Amino acid sequence: MLLVVLCLALSVNVTSSYADNSVNAKVSDSVVIIDGEQVWSTGFKIQNNNYFRLRDLASSLSGTDSQFNISLDNRLNAIELLLGATYVPDDAPRAPYYSPNKTYKAMPVASKIMINGEIHAIQAYNIGGSNYFQLRDLAGLLKLDVSFNPQKNQIIVEPQLPEHAYQTDGVDAGKTMLSFLISQDGVVQLALT
Repeated sequence: MLLVVLCLALSVNVTSSYADNSVNAKVSDSVVIIDGEQVWSTGFKIQNNNYFRLRDLASSLSGTDSQFNISLDNRLNAIELLLGATYVPDDAPRAPYYSPNKTYKAMPVASKIMINGEIHAIQAYNIGGSNYFQLRDLAGLLKLDVSFNPQKNQIIVEPQLPEHAYQTDGVDAGKTMLSFLISQDGVVQLALT
Protein backbone atom coordinates (compact mmCIF):
# COMPACT_ATOMS: atom_id res chain seq x y z
CA MET A 1 0.00 0.00 0.00
CA LEU A 2 2.84 2.35 0.88
CA LEU A 3 4.48 1.61 -2.48
CA VAL A 4 1.26 2.52 -4.36
CA VAL A 5 0.94 5.84 -2.47
CA LEU A 6 4.61 6.63 -3.16
CA CYS A 7 4.19 5.90 -6.89
CA LEU A 8 1.08 8.12 -7.07
CA ALA A 9 2.89 10.97 -5.32
CA LEU A 10 5.83 10.71 -7.70
CA SER A 11 3.58 10.69 -10.78
CA VAL A 12 1.76 13.83 -9.56
CA ASN A 13 5.08 15.65 -9.14
CA VAL A 14 6.31 14.54 -12.55
CA THR A 15 3.03 15.55 -14.23
CA SER A 16 2.97 19.01 -12.68
CA SER A 17 6.55 19.73 -13.73
CA TYR A 18 5.72 18.89 -17.35
CA ALA A 19 2.48 20.94 -17.27
CA ASP A 20 4.33 24.20 -16.51
CA ASN A 21 5.04 25.56 -19.99
CA SER A 22 5.49 29.15 -18.79
CA VAL A 23 8.23 31.39 -20.14
CA ASN A 24 10.09 34.24 -18.49
CA ALA A 25 8.88 37.81 -18.95
CA LYS A 26 10.58 41.09 -18.02
CA VAL A 27 9.02 44.54 -17.99
CA SER A 28 9.76 46.12 -21.37
CA ASP A 29 12.22 49.00 -21.31
CA SER A 30 11.13 50.26 -24.75
CA VAL A 31 9.45 53.65 -25.04
CA VAL A 32 6.01 53.45 -26.65
CA ILE A 33 4.98 56.24 -29.04
CA ILE A 34 1.35 56.19 -30.18
CA ASP A 35 0.20 58.75 -32.73
CA GLY A 36 3.32 60.86 -32.03
CA GLU A 37 2.87 60.92 -28.24
CA GLN A 38 4.75 58.91 -25.61
CA VAL A 39 2.34 56.76 -23.59
CA TRP A 40 2.87 55.06 -20.26
CA SER A 41 1.88 51.44 -20.46
CA THR A 42 3.40 48.41 -18.83
CA GLY A 43 4.46 45.96 -21.48
CA PHE A 44 6.55 42.84 -21.21
CA LYS A 45 9.46 41.54 -23.21
CA ILE A 46 8.77 37.86 -23.84
CA GLN A 47 11.12 35.82 -26.00
CA ASN A 48 12.60 39.04 -27.43
CA ASN A 49 9.19 40.52 -28.41
CA ASN A 50 7.08 43.19 -26.71
CA TYR A 51 3.58 42.36 -25.46
CA PHE A 52 0.87 44.72 -24.17
CA ARG A 53 -2.64 44.53 -22.70
CA LEU A 54 -5.52 45.17 -25.13
CA ARG A 55 -7.18 47.56 -22.67
CA ASP A 56 -4.04 49.71 -22.43
CA LEU A 57 -3.80 49.83 -26.22
CA ALA A 58 -7.51 50.67 -26.58
CA SER A 59 -7.17 53.49 -24.06
CA SER A 60 -4.11 54.94 -25.83
CA LEU A 61 -5.78 54.77 -29.28
CA SER A 62 -9.03 56.36 -28.13
CA GLY A 63 -9.82 59.37 -30.31
CA THR A 64 -7.71 58.19 -33.26
CA ASP A 65 -8.80 56.64 -36.56
CA SER A 66 -7.81 53.24 -35.13
CA GLN A 67 -9.83 53.43 -31.91
CA PHE A 68 -11.72 50.35 -30.71
CA ASN A 69 -13.78 49.16 -27.79
CA ILE A 70 -13.60 45.77 -26.11
CA SER A 71 -16.39 43.44 -25.06
CA LEU A 72 -16.56 39.77 -24.20
CA ASP A 73 -18.65 37.27 -26.12
CA ASN A 74 -19.25 34.61 -23.47
CA ARG A 75 -21.16 32.40 -25.91
CA LEU A 76 -18.10 32.06 -28.17
CA ASN A 77 -15.55 32.56 -25.37
CA ALA A 78 -13.98 35.34 -27.44
CA ILE A 79 -12.81 38.92 -26.98
CA GLU A 80 -14.78 41.13 -29.37
CA LEU A 81 -13.08 44.25 -30.69
CA LEU A 82 -15.50 46.90 -31.96
CA LEU A 83 -13.48 48.89 -34.52
CA GLY A 84 -14.16 52.62 -34.66
CA ALA A 85 -15.98 52.61 -31.30
CA THR A 86 -14.78 54.78 -28.43
CA TYR A 87 -13.08 52.77 -25.71
CA VAL A 88 -15.14 52.52 -22.54
CA PRO A 89 -13.18 51.21 -19.54
CA ASP A 90 -14.90 48.47 -17.59
CA ASP A 91 -14.71 47.50 -13.94
CA ALA A 92 -11.83 45.09 -14.53
CA PRO A 93 -8.90 45.69 -12.21
CA ARG A 94 -6.05 47.77 -13.57
CA ALA A 95 -2.75 46.03 -14.20
CA PRO A 96 -0.72 46.02 -10.99
CA TYR A 97 2.73 47.55 -10.72
CA TYR A 98 5.46 45.29 -12.08
CA SER A 99 9.07 45.81 -11.09
CA PRO A 100 11.57 46.16 -13.95
CA ASN A 101 14.07 44.29 -11.76
CA LYS A 102 12.04 41.08 -11.49
CA THR A 103 11.30 38.20 -13.82
CA TYR A 104 7.68 37.09 -14.16
CA LYS A 105 6.10 33.86 -15.37
CA ALA A 106 4.10 34.20 -18.58
CA MET A 107 1.71 31.38 -19.48
CA PRO A 108 0.95 30.94 -23.20
CA VAL A 109 -2.74 31.40 -24.03
CA ALA A 110 -4.50 30.88 -27.34
CA SER A 111 -6.90 33.85 -27.38
CA LYS A 112 -9.87 34.16 -29.66
CA ILE A 113 -10.42 37.69 -30.92
CA MET A 114 -13.56 38.48 -32.91
CA ILE A 115 -13.64 41.42 -35.32
CA ASN A 116 -16.65 42.02 -37.57
CA GLY A 117 -17.94 38.53 -36.76
CA GLU A 118 -14.68 36.85 -37.80
CA ILE A 119 -12.67 34.98 -35.18
CA HIS A 120 -8.88 35.18 -35.15
CA ALA A 121 -6.72 32.94 -32.98
CA ILE A 122 -3.83 34.95 -31.58
CA GLN A 123 -1.04 33.80 -29.29
CA ALA A 124 -1.03 35.75 -26.04
CA TYR A 125 0.61 35.38 -22.64
CA ASN A 126 -1.15 35.59 -19.30
CA ILE A 127 0.69 37.42 -16.55
CA GLY A 128 -1.03 38.10 -13.26
CA GLY A 129 -4.50 37.40 -14.67
CA SER A 130 -4.20 39.69 -17.72
CA ASN A 131 -3.52 38.65 -21.30
CA TYR A 132 -0.72 40.41 -23.18
CA PHE A 133 -0.58 40.53 -26.99
CA GLN A 134 2.21 41.25 -29.43
CA LEU A 135 1.51 44.53 -31.25
CA ARG A 136 2.59 43.16 -34.63
CA ASP A 137 -0.02 40.38 -34.32
CA LEU A 138 -2.73 43.01 -33.75
CA ALA A 139 -1.54 45.59 -36.30
CA GLY A 140 -3.35 44.28 -39.36
CA LEU A 141 -6.54 43.59 -37.43
CA LEU A 142 -6.70 47.01 -35.78
CA LYS A 143 -5.64 49.29 -38.64
CA LEU A 144 -2.25 50.12 -37.13
CA ASP A 145 1.27 50.53 -38.40
CA VAL A 146 3.87 49.26 -35.92
CA SER A 147 7.60 49.86 -36.24
CA PHE A 148 10.64 49.80 -33.99
CA ASN A 149 13.42 52.38 -33.82
CA PRO A 150 16.41 50.49 -32.34
CA GLN A 151 18.55 53.62 -31.97
CA LYS A 152 15.96 55.24 -29.67
CA ASN A 153 14.52 51.96 -28.32
CA GLN A 154 11.05 53.12 -29.39
CA ILE A 155 8.01 51.13 -30.39
CA ILE A 156 6.11 53.40 -32.77
CA VAL A 157 2.39 52.80 -33.28
CA GLU A 158 0.66 54.92 -35.91
CA PRO A 159 -3.07 54.72 -36.51
CA GLN A 160 -3.80 54.21 -40.17
CA LEU A 161 -5.22 57.19 -41.98
CA PRO A 162 -8.79 57.03 -43.21
CA GLU A 163 -9.54 55.96 -46.76
CA HIS A 164 -8.54 58.58 -49.38
CA ALA A 165 -5.95 60.17 -47.05
CA TYR A 166 -2.31 60.44 -48.04
CA GLN A 167 0.82 60.86 -45.97
CA THR A 168 4.35 61.89 -46.90
CA ASP A 169 6.97 59.13 -46.73
CA GLY A 170 10.04 58.95 -44.53
CA VAL A 171 8.71 60.91 -41.59
CA ASP A 172 9.83 59.87 -38.09
CA ALA A 173 7.41 59.86 -35.16
CA GLY A 174 7.34 63.19 -33.38
CA LYS A 175 8.20 65.31 -36.43
CA THR A 176 5.77 67.49 -38.35
CA MET A 177 3.90 65.66 -41.07
CA LEU A 178 1.65 67.01 -43.81
CA SER A 179 -1.40 64.91 -44.58
CA PHE A 180 -4.30 65.62 -46.85
CA LEU A 181 -7.71 64.09 -47.23
CA ILE A 182 -9.79 64.24 -50.39
CA SER A 183 -13.49 63.99 -49.59
CA GLN A 184 -15.92 62.33 -51.94
CA ASP A 185 -17.07 65.73 -53.21
CA GLY A 186 -13.46 66.62 -54.16
CA VAL A 187 -12.65 68.98 -51.29
CA VAL A 188 -9.00 68.75 -50.17
CA GLN A 189 -8.27 69.13 -46.45
CA LEU A 190 -4.69 69.65 -45.30
CA ALA A 191 -3.46 68.83 -41.82
CA LEU A 192 -0.11 69.38 -40.11
CA THR A 193 0.58 66.79 -37.44
